[in-house]
Amino acid sequence: MKREIQLLAENTFDVLIVGSGIYGAFLAREAAMRGLSVALIEQGDFGCATSANSQKIVHGGLRYLQHLNLVRMRESIRARRQLLTIAPYLVRPQRFLVPTYGYGMQGKWIMRVALLLNDIVSLDRNRGVDTGQRIPAGRIISRRQCMAILPCIDQDRLTGAAQWHDGFIEDTERLMIAIIHTAVQQGAVAANYVTAEDYTMDGNRVTGVHVRDRLEGETFNVRARMVINAAGPGAATLDAGLSQQPSDTPQAWVKAFNVFLKRPLFDDMAVGLSSATRHIDRDAVINRGKRFYFFVPWKGGTLVGTEYVAASPDDDSTNLSRTELEAVIDEINKLCPCAGIARKDIGFCHVGLLPANSADPATDAASRLLKHTRVVDHEATSSTQGLFTVTGIKYTVAPQVVIDVIDRVLARLDVHVARPDVEPVLYGAEKEGVETEHTYDSRLYNRYGCHYGDVLEIANSVRGLRDLVGVDRDTIVAEVIYAVREEMAVTLPDVVYRRTGLGSTGIPVRETLKQCANIMAAELGWSKARVSKEISSVESARSLSENRLIDCEQP
Repeated sequence: MKREIQLLAENTFDVLIVGSGIYGAFLAREAAMRGLSVALIEQGDFGCATSANSQKIVHGGLRYLQHLNLVRMRESIRARRQLLTIAPYLVRPQRFLVPTYGYGMQGKWIMRVALLLNDIVSLDRNRGVDTGQRIPAGRIISRRQCMAILPCIDQDRLTGAAQWHDGFIEDTERLMIAIIHTAVQQGAVAANYVTAEDYTMDGNRVTGVHVRDRLEGETFNVRARMVINAAGPGAATLDAGLSQQPSDTPQAWVKAFNVFLKRPLFDDMAVGLSSATRHIDRDAVINRGKRFYFFVPWKGGTLVGTEYVAASPDDDSTNLSRTELEAVIDEINKLCPCAGIARKDIGFCHVGLLPANSADPATDAASRLLKHTRVVDHEATSSTQGLFTVTGIKYTVAPQVVIDVIDRVLARLDVHVARPDVEPVLYGAEKEGVETEHTYDSRLYNRYGCHYGDVLEIANSVRGLRDLVGVDRDTIVAEVIYAVREEMAVTLPDVVYRRTGLGSTGIPVRETLKQCANIMAAELGWSKARVSKEISSVESARSLSENRLIDCEQP
């Protein structure tokens, strides 16, 4: 997978996708899989903004029973099944537990009915899924069993717990790279650090995008028969240049964040606990008056979230205030008092912006979130041809949502191409039953799938390339080299946060950053000044004592 800018400038594509978050990446894969010529551009690094914020849960739609929204529930079930099938080395089943209390809306009987309905609605949840990836039926466990697993929770009126399984993405950054690598393998041209500045027009038809290569500073036009704007919070800015901007382009946003605790709380069990503060979901038919915080085991610690706070239009999506962080720590300690969480226990916060219905301060932030993905066909709404704008809502339903979007694009292009009967797997999952000889190799397989041998080939080519980068991480030198040569990593944050595990749970120490930067310098020809600049770009994220996620850095 190479960054070939000249191909963007020289060709006219069937589809140009602006923005490579999870929706842009899956749009590129879906369009390329249908036989269209595809270009994908991203102003920062792939998946470096809102899509970097994910609690990694692939929900199967159980939560939508309270809305009686079977359409959305079925979409989630299909998306979970799809991800478990096409990316088995990255997505796995995860057991969840939610305590039950009393005989009301949090009681056993409500959850028993919910689990039964969930199993019925998802009867086809394991169709085509390998045995080891299948989702079992839900069940209710006793109070004694619950207390043995969760001794730290509130036991007043505790009656037991509901248990079910959902999907879990161990490494969302590697999933992003696998999706884009798959699209490129199918003929797409992808490039990071390319900014879309304006649409190019021929009358009332969008004919492409005028772009700037942020690495070289050059500007040029990328031509396309159809443009899909999937730029997230930046979509409205790009669409603002149109003479008639559709009124349903989101203008309000909510800041969502998940915190990583550096210690485990519930072993290998993911746990949902009802919020201490009251929450009213105005769209729910059955309202519990609470919302769940999920505690998910990950990399020896615990991911907790998702929390939502209001965001101003000029807010930095990766910035988390001290007040916001302390509020979520207080909430965690109310839900799990014996945990005694303090600031020192927070390794990292993953933060991003999600589209909202309104900026009404009287409505709590979680209630403002859009409930459905917005797809604007500008030809239908403003007579501007050749342009769709897609505003995604849920990370994990992206592979399902994009099917409908590309169907609509194909209709506008007057092209008739059906999806394949058997959906191709993602890059890295082409070979089944890959056996690894050592734990060392297994770790690489869990990141790169069946292509882990490509990393090993580099590792075995020169002495020292199997060595670890840093003493407190499990990334080897060969992985950094592979990221530069084969995965378009061009900055230190690209490698630290979005190609390897170096920065997954916190910012590495300076010595580790220096070693990683020097490896990249040897590949990319960086000067000493550039090495220092790259290290500083990562270390600048230490504001709030490592409690923010690095944004898309200027290379």
